[in-house]
Amino acid sequence: MNNHEAFSNQPEAEWIALSAIEEEPILRGRHPDDQDLKPISGWIRTGRVLSGENGPGCSVGCIYCNQMGLDKNEQGDRMAGYISLSVDGGISLNTRLMVGSRQDRAIATEELISEIKDYPFYEPNSYVILENFNDPGLNWKQTTRLAELLVTDLKHSGPISFITKLGISDNQVEELSRVQKLGANLVGIVTYSGLPAEIEPNSPEEMRLTTMSRLKEKGIPVICSMRPLIKGINTDVETIDRVLMQVKEKVDAIIVGGLFVYDNFTIKAFQSKGFPLDQAYEEQIYSVAKSMPEDYKQLVRDRAAELGLDQVVQNHTSCAISQLMTTVYGRPTSDRAPHWVSPQGLEFAMDCIQCPDIQKTVCYERSQEKVEDVIYRAKNALSKIGYSDLDVLSSKDAPNTLLVVGGSLLFEELVYVKEQAGWYVDNLPSLNGIRHRTLETLKNDLKFSQDLVSDFILVGQEWHVVVQGVDYEQSKYLERWFRSRNRHRVCVLRLEELRDSGIEKTVEMLMQKSGRYQQENYFKDRIGKLLDGGVSLSTP
Repeated sequence: MNNHEAFSNQPEAEWIALSAIEEEPILRGRHPDDQDLKPISGWIRTGRVLSGENGPGCSVGCIYCNQMGLDKNEQGDRMAGYISLSVDGGISLNTRLMVGSRQDRAIATEELISEIKDYPFYEPNSYVILENFNDPGLNWKQTTRLAELLVTDLKHSGPISFITKLGISDNQVEELSRVQKLGANLVGIVTYSGLPAEIEPNSPEEMRLTTMSRLKEKGIPVICSMRPLIKGINTDVETIDRVLMQVKEKVDAIIVGGLFVYDNFTIKAFQSKGFPLDQAYEEQIYSVAKSMPEDYKQLVRDRAAELGLDQVVQNHTSCAISQLMTTVYGRPTSDRAPHWVSPQGLEFAMDCIQCPDIQKTVCYERSQEKVEDVIYRAKNALSKIGYSDLDVLSSKDAPNTLLVVGGSLLFEELVYVKEQAGWYVDNLPSLNGIRHRTLETLKNDLKFSQDLVSDFILVGQEWHVVVQGVDYEQSKYLERWFRSRNRHRVCVLRLEELRDSGIEKTVEMLMQKSGRYQQENYFKDRIGKLLDGGVSLSTP
């Protein structure tokens, strides 16, 4: 059965698009090291760090610092770009890379501003975050100058945030306040979660609390980042209550997050300091997401309410920044992510329940826009970053979600499209695209055999990857990685379960999942060959 016949129950425009993605021979998405995404050519080496040396990303020396596990080449050298799109808070701008207290690479502030002018993913309304690969407090003068040039040279109108664990003087706050008066929508984020000094050395609690107070007193909105909350270390009620009461009068919002766990250093680092991680972290080594074995966000929210705090405890950095743009700066701003969308439906009654009504209204109004207008903005964004020929469909399964047909865009690319479109955007990859990203994940990220994969089957608007030789928990682990790397709602099916179910039950299950838009014989043919021992990694 050919592809057009397989989708013949689909409305014409959609089945043509869906059938075509099985035949698209070209991978439509950048390579993770593409300098369009994270340019590195402008770095100047200082010679103070030897090749392969590793350590935390700044002199604070946090033992969990994710800079020890990100953006490394085979020799272990830092390969992070001075511009990066890979964080929730916005486009990351960095004038330096560090290993502990030593500066490894640098770029002049004016040169960085010149580079971002040509950065394809930048817009004047973009969320921007300063020096988050180290700490802006290492050189407040340079951080302030970077914020000033964004406003004066680029006419930046979006939020400009910075995350710090260091102190700030009254004079330095005055300078930030001066730049704020020029039009910079500054948001200060101070990380403080009550962790022991052995885990976060060189950053006393009182210093961070003073930084919060000084920023807030000058009218710069402050977010307390209660991150990372780590089971068995700083998640007891006494510690959470102490932190909340300490920041009660000093911040405008609170965010909560978990711990990045890297199998090559995180667990050993905590053990070496006398704080062995709970077994749950060893079972959840998944470096592209923070681990939070329990719902500490709700715990903090409950404790804040009990203690009488007025500040909103947000689930995401972008949500908190959007809230402050709307409520403090008077610039109604919907969440750039947007986190108010989930595959199950709109999150306004659940994930967003804590948000102020004024902010919920802003995001809700964005959700009610005409799909044609949102698709138009998404196509314009795609065109700017080199994908003018890719089509965009509205998802049948998830509200306020667009699908880039044939796209294998990376997370960073989709962040830009989402920010400009205003709705959630995912890939709907071609067969070549889903195969490439999936097999690449098995080889490079997981170090697993690519023989685990038996087939790729498009069911409605979702790819299903059939794997063999793994148990249920392992299949869920694979599914999480496949979804992350494909930026698509991949479903993983176990070949052993399909054999147990038989052709009829399996075909009926797939028909239901497809909304019965696909022909039954299409699935019978695919599943029949699969259960008979055929492996189809190269042909649709």
